Amino acid sequence: MIRPKNYYLDLYDSMVILNDQTWKDRISWYMNKLKKNRERYENCPRPKGVPWFFIATIHMMEASGSFKNTIADGSSLPERVTWEDDTFNQLVKEGLRNTVIKNINDFGYEAEKWNGFGYALKGINSPYIFSGSNHGVGVGKYVSDGKYDATAISSQLGILVMVKKWIEINNYQWEKSGFETFEVVKEPFQETKKEEEPEGIKKPETSEVIEPEENSIKKLIRNFFNYFRFWG
Repeated sequence: MIRPKNYYLDLYDSMVILNDQTWKDRISWYMNKLKKNRERYENCPRPKGVPWFFIATIHMMEASGSFKNTIADGSSLPERVTWEDDTFNQLVKEGLRNTVIKNINDFGYEAEKWNGFGYALKGINSPYIFSGSNHGVGVGKYVSDGKYDATAISSQLGILVMVKKWIEINNYQWEKSGFETFEVVKEPFQETKKEEEPEGIKKPETSEVIEPEENSIKKLIRNFFNYFRFWG
């Protein structure tokens, strides 16, 4: 592992969330967005070891919570590809099919792996994980692929900062936080309200879509009718 053992948990435990007015406003926006989108995140098809809140925080970082944009990198979804199917595809593509995220260390590691270990290789904390806290101050930022600026400051709320604030405002304990894992959801949640597209989103990059597993009941019904079609 690139980071020391218990690195994410140790920094999580010693984390102090920034509380000046600018950060208070940003935190409020993030928490309201997560609350608004919670049902859709909870119902998104996903491997059984991936909590809904992992999807939620990655989507906030990559696409500002817009369901018009992919969880992969914030680019616009390809035509005729739903956000749910694309998200399932991206989770599998990132090697999360058999991964179990069961604690803060797992959560932080998988989130940083999603973004890349460029900061770890420099020996500094990642703003992708810790921006908006004491551990995200003065760490600089990658302003584009491969281009690091030591003076840049991230205006996003880092992944584990979102986790800590969500738990704090909901008076949760980690094991009772609602982040526990579930079996793959077979029926994607249907979007009913048009979502505004955030500014600064990159153009779409199409990719092969891995379809979620077929619902077993649907499969049984399909095979039943195929049987009679064959012998009829």
